[in-house]
Formats: sequence, structure tokens, C-alpha cells
Amino acid sequence: MESAHLTDLYKKRGLSGSLESGLPTDFPLHLNLFRQEMRLLQPRKIIALGELAQRLLIQNLPEWQQSIPRIWHFSHVVKVGKQSRYAENMREIIAGCSSLLTTAKP
Repeated sequence: MESAHLTDLYKKRGLSGSLESGLPTDFPLHLNLFRQEMRLLQPRKIIALGELAQRLLIQNLPEWQQSIPRIWHFSHVVKVGKQSRYAENMREIIAGCSSLLTTAKP
């Protein structure tokens, strides 16, 4: 791949796991900012960092549902002792994105 852009769906720092207990009232504002980023950058795929990010992206960006794989969040890796498989998980997702050169954008 030629380039990548790393960004957050929710742009405000919060407590770990705080989004799991419910979305903050300003979430729509952050979602709008994220959508603006995606319109400007026109990515072919969004890769979610963890299950929660993937779920929130799929729920809130239905037009991207088919284009949102996830990689393991590093806190999950440490929590369940998957450090030895972390690099493999990253390589699998990146390899799956190599077909993006011929994949149409949503």
C-alpha cells in the first residue's frame, strides 16, 4: 500500500472502556468529523482497532459495512496473552488489504 492514515472515531480522550457503557452525548459530532475525514481521504478500507471500534463503525457507517475488518486491540492482546500472535494478526489484515488496488470504494 502506498499510504495509510491513522485516526480515531471518537476524538476526545476518555477513560478506558468508557464507550462500552454507552455513547457520550457528543458522539454524533465526532462521527460527523470522522465522516468528513473519510470524504476527504477517500480510503478504500477502514480497519478497526478492536471489536468495539468495529462494532461502532459498522453501526454508524452502514455504507462501509463490508469494508471494516478489525485487528486486535493491544489491550486485548495483553489481557488474554496473545502477544506471540499479535504480529501474525496484523499481517493477516494487511495482506487482506493488498487487494485494495482493484477494489472499488463504497
